[in-house]
Amino acid sequence: MTNYANKTRTILFQPIIHFFLYPLTFILFSLVLTLRLGVADWKGFFLTYLYGLAFFMTDRYLKKVKQLSDVYKSVPLIVMLVILLLISVLLGLNQSWQFMALLLLNGVFLIGQLYFETLLQINRFLIVIIRSIYYGLIFNLMLFYYSSGFIYKNMVVLLMPIILFQLFYQLQPSILKLNKLIYILLNSVPYSCAIILVTVGLYRVMLIPLVLFFWGVVIVGQSKILPSLSLHNYQVSVMYQLLLLSIFQSALLALQ
Repeated sequence: MTNYANKTRTILFQPIIHFFLYPLTFILFSLVLTLRLGVADWKGFFLTYLYGLAFFMTDRYLKKVKQLSDVYKSVPLIVMLVILLLISVLLGLNQSWQFMALLLLNGVFLIGQLYFETLLQINRFLIVIIRSIYYGLIFNLMLFYYSSGFIYKNMVVLLMPIILFQLFYQLQPSILKLNKLIYILLNSVPYSCAIILVTVGLYRVMLIPLVLFFWGVVIVGQSKILPSLSLHNYQVSVMYQLLLLSIFQSALLALQ
């Protein structure tokens, strides 16, 4: 690998790049779709991205909190929650009070997960699933509704590959401990889901060769592309797969 390629790879896998690009995976599908439909709202995109970034940052801080009472002792957490509240109000003022109320209710999930996790061991996995639904579905629905004023039909089904990829991202710490073959099989699930959606007519056939190409790159070249086989680099790799799949899914959606 040339020096230029090494430098590019180092930049692409920097934590700061991951930090700001990952929240984009929450809404990129809807951004491309609203551009295709001619209803894109850049102000809404910017505010929704900031909301997703603040949500993601708050969620990360909360993972370090041991119990609910510690939330009120953490200055960074309080700042993040205030920012989340302000952005919720701004988005609501530009849409509706019902929309604002929904955004504020998202904060209940953020804080409530700390209590919910303590009830049963399995609840931790349920929280991961809910988080994946937020990052793969809820934020996309938020941006699309904010921009267009309606929800595109079959949106939940259309976003299933992205939801599955978000779940795969969230489970990386556990999945990396498994056999390499099992990891590859689990990585293939979102791609397989995308192909199934093509076969039922929701996406154009052109999506299949693109999916197979990226799938092949992951299977054959992922270990060579990653700077090192660390959790962070695997998560960044999944993030880039999410970004590309979001773009191509939305661009090749069979509009009806």
